[in-house]
Amino acid sequence: MKLFYKKIKLYLELCKPRIIFFCLVMTSGGFILAVSQKQFAVFFFLMLGTALTAASANTVNMILERHSDKFMKRTKYRPLVQKLIPLWGAVFFSVITAVAGVFLLYFYVNGLTACLSFLAILTYAFLYTPLKKVHPISLFVGAFPGAIPPLLGYTAALNQITKEGVALFFVLFAWQMPHFLAISLYHKEDYKNAGIRVVPVVRGEFITKIQALSWSVCLFIMTLYLFFIHVGSYFYLICSVLLGVWFILLAVRGFSKTYSAFWPRKFFLASLIYLPTLTLALI
Repeated sequence: MKLFYKKIKLYLELCKPRIIFFCLVMTSGGFILAVSQKQFAVFFFLMLGTALTAASANTVNMILERHSDKFMKRTKYRPLVQKLIPLWGAVFFSVITAVAGVFLLYFYVNGLTACLSFLAILTYAFLYTPLKKVHPISLFVGAFPGAIPPLLGYTAALNQITKEGVALFFVLFAWQMPHFLAISLYHKEDYKNAGIRVVPVVRGEFITKIQALSWSVCLFIMTLYLFFIHVGSYFYLICSVLLGVWFILLAVRGFSKTYSAFWPRKFFLASLIYLPTLTLALI
């Protein structure tokens, strides 16, 4: 029995539970903002289907990166790197979770949400993941499936793509860019050793910070747009302005020589505070 639970834990590691939790929070946020009546059954299958499709995409990501993961401190203990799970087992698990997730979304939510989820799997696993070894544009490509959760929430509730859902998509898209630029700068040497061509490795630290600042400004603009299309209230407007100015000032602070060494981790942590706070203000 202990061995069984150990195997379950290892397969859960393949899913990247923290990323799935983040996806579910953002998906539920989009659903709550869009829904006009109680739809408990739809919400349940939306959460379950989204969790399964995200698990599949994350598992494929680990399968494809199992060789480069061993060169990075934060990934070298993953189950496939340590050979604690057979490759065939991970492949089978990724297929089963993908099929189950898309099936549940198609038959118990709607076809549009199922199609978007399936597209997210394909983009994340088979476009973004291989591109990481080729060009820094992989960050831009990976932001598309990463930004889809709130749009899934809207399509699950309304069965159509609306300007509100698309606006939320682009808010999350813009947030991901400075968030992951900070991560890539903080783990620059790890990415370099693994042969992953992130912006700091290819373009350098200064360009990375310029991009982080530029995307922070874009994020600020997109959050204000939500108010003007009546997604957010006046309370949300005040919160988004305060958060946006704070986040941009932190991005600017990265250019300070005295603060430069500590900036990537601090900016990354700030991004983790920014998004949940903005979401709560919006809801």
